[in-house]
Amino acid sequence: MLNKLTTLLQSNSLYIEKELKDFDDTTCPHSNLKFIAFDEVKDNVCKIFGIPKNYSSVDLVFLNNSKNTIYLIEMKRFDSTGSLSLRDFIEERMKCMSKKTIETMFVLLIIMGYYNIEKSFYHYFLNKRTLKIKSCILTNMSDVEYVTYNLAYQDKFNITLSGKNTNCMESEIKIINCNSLPVFINS
Repeated sequence: MLNKLTTLLQSNSLYIEKELKDFDDTTCPHSNLKFIAFDEVKDNVCKIFGIPKNYSSVDLVFLNNSKNTIYLIEMKRFDSTGSLSLRDFIEERMKCMSKKTIETMFVLLIIMGYYNIEKSFYHYFLNKRTLKIKSCILTNMSDVEYVTYNLAYQDKFNITLSGKNTNCMESEIKIINCNSLPVFINS
């Protein structure tokens, strides 16, 4: 049923797909995986509907029809020689992620409402038994930094959208690197 959203986006020129390596601020310069350039989609939607561009959104969206899952992905670069430790980097980036995730979903709802997606799709879209929504921050962390983060910090941060997973959005926001991205978008 997720393919109805894909078709809706495509038929209204809102399915702007690019290879990951072609994004200006990509964290994975060698990846050929394709994603919806959601910042561009959001900007087009704001222009079409005359909405101020003050919504935040994730950089990438991946619709996995076979898994009935929407993946919301924000790209952030980590500079291991910079002033932020790995812990501080993650903490800083997580502060905005919940807002970006929620506002991305809001933009998708605006699109569905404006283009009159069938009413039964809303039941599917907002039901945790039929659709999953997973969020992550995609970094350029090396595999060593990534493993270090997962071993040392994952449980300490425990950053979630809410205290409970009460809707179709998974509450946990993951931190991943380029090598773990294919596994994430197929989970």
